[in-house]
Amino acid sequence: MRTAAVFLSILATLLCGCDTDQGSLAPDPAFDIAAEGVGRDAFEWSEPVWLGPVVNSPASDWRPSLSPDQRSLYFHSNRGDGLGGFDIWVSHRAGPNCPWEQPVNPGAPLNSARGDGDAAFTPDGHFVFYGSEGHGSTGFGDIFVSHRSDPHDDFAWEEPVNLGPNVNTAEAHESNPWYVAAEGGGTLYFVRAVGGIQANADIYRVPVTRSGETQGPATLVTELSGPPPMSDQAMTVRGDGRELFFWSGTRPGGLGLADLWVSHRQSPNDPWSPPSNVGRPVNSEGTELSATLSHDGRTLFLTIGFQRGGLGLQDLWMSTRGPSSNETGSCPESDD
Repeated sequence: MRTAAVFLSILATLLCGCDTDQGSLAPDPAFDIAAEGVGRDAFEWSEPVWLGPVVNSPASDWRPSLSPDQRSLYFHSNRGDGLGGFDIWVSHRAGPNCPWEQPVNPGAPLNSARGDGDAAFTPDGHFVFYGSEGHGSTGFGDIFVSHRSDPHDDFAWEEPVNLGPNVNTAEAHESNPWYVAAEGGGTLYFVRAVGGIQANADIYRVPVTRSGETQGPATLVTELSGPPPMSDQAMTVRGDGRELFFWSGTRPGGLGLADLWVSHRQSPNDPWSPPSNVGRPVNSEGTELSATLSHDGRTLFLTIGFQRGGLGLQDLWMSTRGPSSNETGSCPESDD
């Protein structure tokens, strides 16, 4: 999540050994952006599309994340009528080809009187990982997990549970979790900013069970990290664990104030490749931030600054690549 103070700190900055994952679940073997011999032109990202005035607001809207059933879009915003600071909001649609509806605040216990955001789901939709400055956080902000019995009910989240000392620390701000499923558990990626200073932000990972119990201490993803002030934030990983995106405003070679970067690997047990700039048309001279992938890797939801238009300081956009069954078809008249 981003408080106003944190964002101003980021904006001011913009203006002036390898552990392995324990396998992963492949979303779609036919769509293999990392495979040898695949024509890259067929998988280039489209020009980003604004999600419109129903979802977006004149406030700051950040990090849209699609639910596994593709019917709910979670994001965090400091728009009015929240519980405090940034809250998690949800926009629903009747089906993959239907328009997004007016966002609603799911309220407590998911949200708190402090900042909450950065939702990331397990593939079954029963658990959500997210960052919060409330709920009794031990440091500048911690990562929590919440469960729901009905994976389609956006108002059924249970009391969040702190992931504990293997992830959260008293001297840092932990945020931006992203879960990659594997047989018997998975890997949780997240961002740790020592002292709560975003210029110190690096990407970490920790093995977890499907219910969010950590299986050892978190470790730095060294191949994705650079020395300060090279800040790397808000990663998202494709469902098969072989492609990772994050944003940075301090890496050399960017196009604008902040850009999206991408890294690949041939298997989930390989180290990540040196990050490369995603380039145009996704990036621009402005700010491209806090992106998330759909599980099949074909849709990139992202946060874009006011330089490209919209209603607020940051708005929610999307870009697509490759063939998709969701690009055609009609909207169902009901959820049946």
